[in-house]
Amino acid sequence: LIELRGAEATSDDWIALVDRMVAATAGFISPEAEAILRRVLEADPADADALDALADLLLEQGRADEALPFAERLTRVEPNTARGPYATGRAHVARNDAARAEASLSEALARDARHFGAAYA
Repeated sequence: LIELRGAEATSDDWIALVDRMVAATAGFISPEAEAILRRVLEADPADADALDALADLLLEQGRADEALPFAERLTRVEPNTARGPYATGRAHVARNDAARAEASLSEALARDARHFGAAYA
């Protein structure tokens, strides 16, 4: 699809490609997948889906310190959803910062009381 669309490929197209790359490798996050997400964010620093995906990929690789700024930016980009505070909370959990993790996950629940991940993190 990316080849067919060429320069017309959207950030959603690129993120879908990353999703397929990760799924095809049973969860392995390649440097290419990370690079794609970073390119999407260079083009649009406020792309919420790319911020969420990159924060998640970095967390899955154990790179919480690198994931945290993307999660925090997502919180600012989407001030009314639970995605940003949830990602931020996960990063704080991975960094063993219980107080900040609790605050972020509580914020996620305040934004969406039905957010499964925040309720059970």
